[in-house]
Amino acid sequence: MDDIAKQLSVSKKTIYGCIKDKKELVYLTFSKHVLEHKKDAERIFSEVDHPIEQMNAIFQALYRRVDNVNPCLFYDLKKSHPRAFKVFMSFREDFIREKILKNINNGVSLGLYRSDLNPELIADFYISLIDYILSENRKEKELNKRQFELFKYHLRGIASMRGIEYLENHPINYGEKE
Repeated sequence: MDDIAKQLSVSKKTIYGCIKDKKELVYLTFSKHVLEHKKDAERIFSEVDHPIEQMNAIFQALYRRVDNVNPCLFYDLKKSHPRAFKVFMSFREDFIREKILKNINNGVSLGLYRSDLNPELIADFYISLIDYILSENRKEKELNKRQFELFKYHLRGIASMRGIEYLENHPINYGEKE
């Protein structure tokens, strides 16, 4: 709180006049970030119709947002800030899963994803793999690299022959900053 007060050029008393304690500050900050992620995803899903391009746009937005995030953040949230971690879990289990499921169903209906998929199960698998990536205590610079590999693995695994052809003919700017 001392560092925050110093950065804002205000006293700690002023900060505590607005925020109850450090846990509330973490909760509010994390809630704001989750809301921004949701807005990005909603915008992408409303603007981009093509399922593979939707996934690419989501990945690119995620790549930019987590570029400097240390994976230990999620461990620390779970351990020390359960209220903020609950926000993340709800975002992951409800919002992200619902968007992935919608994307899979759309891709299947357009023939870009395999028709023999169990969309519910694939969405659960994807969420579990995200959890695995976030739970690994690795260097933060590897987080985006690991997400990129998950993204490729996911798309190639669910793509139909038509979807694979699309991927071959429309190379995606995987994780590269524009």
